[in-house]
Amino acid sequence: MSELCEETGIRDVGSPQVTAVVLDHCGGVVRVTAAVTMELGATQPAPELTEPQVFRSWRWFAPDDLPSPLFPATAQVMNGSGGGCYSVTG
Repeated sequence: MSELCEETGIRDVGSPQVTAVVLDHCGGVVRVTAAVTMELGATQPAPELTEPQVFRSWRWFAPDDLPSPLFPATAQVMNGSGGGCYSVTG
């Protein structure tokens, strides 16, 4: 939750729930990515761009209207497949 706050300014959230873990070794590099969901609180403003040297913007998207291309692990989590790599969801 500290990364969420540092990168977006979002502070009013519920407890984090791990919804998926992706382990892949595509391109010869082992990566573990965890997808975490949290509910926004009632008092939350729009996300802030707190690290403009790292990110261009923060925006909300409907799941069926995501921009392309997504970070590979994000794409694997969102479409529920291992994409030819290992994945564990739950």
